[in-house]
Amino acid sequence: MSSDSDFTRLASRIREQGITVYGFGERKTPASFRNACDQFTYLDVLGSADGDPAVMEASPPRGGISPRDDARLIEGLRNSVESASSEDGWALLAAVGQLLRKWQPDFDSRNWGYPNLSGLVRATGRFTVEGYRVRIGAESRWWIGHRNTCRRCVRENDAVKAQVRFISTNDGEDLEDVVLEDPDDVDIWITVMAGPVGGPGEESFQLRVRSPLSMTRELNQWGPLHERHMVVVAKWNPHQIRSFINRLFTEVEGRDWNEVGERLSRLGYWEFEDYKP
Repeated sequence: MSSDSDFTRLASRIREQGITVYGFGERKTPASFRNACDQFTYLDVLGSADGDPAVMEASPPRGGISPRDDARLIEGLRNSVESASSEDGWALLAAVGQLLRKWQPDFDSRNWGYPNLSGLVRATGRFTVEGYRVRIGAESRWWIGHRNTCRRCVRENDAVKAQVRFISTNDGEDLEDVVLEDPDDVDIWITVMAGPVGGPGEESFQLRVRSPLSMTRELNQWGPLHERHMVVVAKWNPHQIRSFINRLFTEVEGRDWNEVGERLSRLGYWEFEDYKP
């Protein structure tokens, strides 16, 4: 952890040995040191991942530049999407994030006040995000205003049920790829992509996975806790967590997808929970 350019050569030599270098420092950290790291994180964003996504989505951009006006951000996103996209023009958000970090080691959606990449990409107004995919081109107003209705999923005599499409961390990492120093100390935000059984599309729901050890530490430091959208586990067990979440989500049903989404929002923070047409 340093804001001193004197560590630039050291970081470069460590990377040459095949070891991943994570750098931390203040905003004044020289670009030479930031670029010498595989990933560089500014100290002022380290605490932001612990907040409520709804609050964080509304946070003002750091540095005073909004995503819509940040030319460097938009150019990086466009280049990353073009490089990671398949023939249909869609790219996985996780792949886009990895490319951005490779080209800009200090890239972090929290630098603009967003807890995850999907929220930041949407804020630029230049891309369309569907679940864990993204493509170049703004969303149409029709889709934004009607996406929650999912009219093809409304049935007169049959309930619409939820189906989990994909589960990952908020950074797009598979749960099975997450390695914790202490499996008993768990505090991770995960994203659940869910959609209607037999219907098109999916939407994101965020949950915070915590263990008693993590909660006890916070209780001792800050006192009583109150938190929605949380799953408590004894220790980090990806398979068990995935099975539990799948069971929770598939038990939810409603008259249409909008009703299902509202019910699922009691389990995880729905990306359209605060949406008003």
